[in-house]
Amino acid sequence: MEKIFKYIDYIEKAGIVAGLTVMVVMNFLNVICRFFLPQTPFSYTEELTNLIFIWITMLGISLGYRTYSHTGLSLITDQLPKNIQIVFAIFAAFCSIALMVIVIQSGMGTVMNQLKFNTKFPGLKISRVYGSIAMPVGAVLISFSSIYAAVLTVRSAKKNKETGDE
Repeated sequence: MEKIFKYIDYIEKAGIVAGLTVMVVMNFLNVICRFFLPQTPFSYTEELTNLIFIWITMLGISLGYRTYSHTGLSLITDQLPKNIQIVFAIFAAFCSIALMVIVIQSGMGTVMNQLKFNTKFPGLKISRVYGSIAMPVGAVLISFSSIYAAVLTVRSAKKNKETGDE
């Protein structure tokens, strides 16, 4: 399990870095061209930026779960006994997965509609599905990351409980 998540970590981090780099470079070039040229050759920059932003957001959320960088109430839960911390970790994972099931269903509905009506980005001339598919794919990654974070929290709490580090 550790090897799989190290590989997923690498893919997510590379995707986030590449996405942010493309977004910054494209927007910078667009601003420069708009300032110096009467018409910008990058009419599709806004669409591309939105497309990439959806992907890096979903990848970032998934990565945040595994690295405990997500918004949480650790100020409160860290003060609780280890048994209660385990309950909260499992409950948080359950709630996250329940939400991600809704996101998957909604995202797949959007993808199916876009395929049905063949919607395209006007500037990029590609299907909008490339952006919308990020929702269900990201939700699956977030679900796995949520489970992984809960497992690590439970392991850590049990280990601390056994060693008496409460």
